[in-house]
Amino acid sequence: MDENTVDLAKRRHGVVTADDLGADAARKARRLGLECVQPKTFLAGTQPYGVQAQLASLQAAFPDGGWHVLGLAALWLYGARPCPNRLEVGIPLMCRLAVRQPVRCRRVADSVLGSPRLVRGIPVVALEVAVIQAGERRPLAEVVWLIEELVRAAHHHRTASRTVFARFRRVRSRPRGL
Repeated sequence: MDENTVDLAKRRHGVVTADDLGADAARKARRLGLECVQPKTFLAGTQPYGVQAQLASLQAAFPDGGWHVLGLAALWLYGARPCPNRLEVGIPLMCRLAVRQPVRCRRVADSVLGSPRLVRGIPVVALEVAVIQAGERRPLAEVVWLIEELVRAAHHHRTASRTVFARFRRVRSRPRGL
């Protein structure tokens, strides 16, 4: 690889695209010891494929977007949770996106994706939607703790969304058993 390609890869958490490698990219990647992590994106076989590298490979493979980060990964990008083990992205119901493991792709309604919100240049779902998605298949006590933690943090930083506060009040005001 030339020096420019190495510099690009460093800025993208080690991700190299087929365009960076030029003609016959797959053969060059094998010769250099790179593994294909997403369509037309490669990573050194010795480098860990963490969430940041997963995001960089998705951005390189699909620069036009069409996908949004969901759930715990969205909360991580908002700065509300630690880095998750797995990246989950959402696409509109009528679309397809070919991603490889460990990235998980889900088809979701357009209303879930809403208008694009960019956090650190990455498209994510709204904060309140991310909280609901993060609570999926978790015990109620853990979900309430997650919401309380987010509301406390938002109140402390004075960046709270009125929607989060309104939904939190509705959940807390419901009688037990409903």
